[in-house]
Amino acid sequence: MATYRFSTFLDGDAVAFDPDADVFLFDNWFLSPGSVSVLSRLASVVLMAENRRVTLTGVTVDQLNASNMHFVGYNMTEPVSAIAAVSPEAADFAVPGYEMSIA
Repeated sequence: MATYRFSTFLDGDAVAFDPDADVFLFDNWFLSPGSVSVLSRLASVVLMAENRRVTLTGVTVDQLNASNMHFVGYNMTEPVSAIAAVSPEAADFAVPGYEMSIA
């Protein structure tokens, strides 16, 4: 089991993520679940916040939930796909070939 902290990633970084064993921690107090945009494609998910994109490989958006996605200042009780909001800046992070996942 690994815990990945959002603050340690740079824009464009990727990590192999096991949704059954790993935890992704948004460790910035001001980040809420609604401030993170989620793009999915095949077996990877791109998390976008704070002007950076982090790709989780080996996972689909349906596999992300409260047991593997944590926010320091919030309790997440809904699936990521239901609360991920598209911020006005999301177009700046758009990646060709990716599409927004909508629950």
